[in-house]
Amino acid sequence: MELPAKGKIDFIKEVFTTCEMTQTFIFVNTRKFAEIVNNTLRKDGLQSEIMYGKLEKEQRDAIMEKFRK
Repeated sequence: MELPAKGKIDFIKEVFTTCEMTQTFIFVNTRKFAEIVNNTLRKDGLQSEIMYGKLEKEQRDAIMEKFRK
């Protein structure tokens, strides 16, 4: 059974707020949904970055550098 988009985002937020994770990757099917997740997490005060294949290499490298810190 597949959760609707809001249910998936709510689940992600719950995991972030209940688990002691410092960093994680979340893979989603589309860039549009990745943007929705990223915007929602940021709006709710959680740190988030988005990365997808059509970004310039320099942009992807900068995001990964931030992730490693």
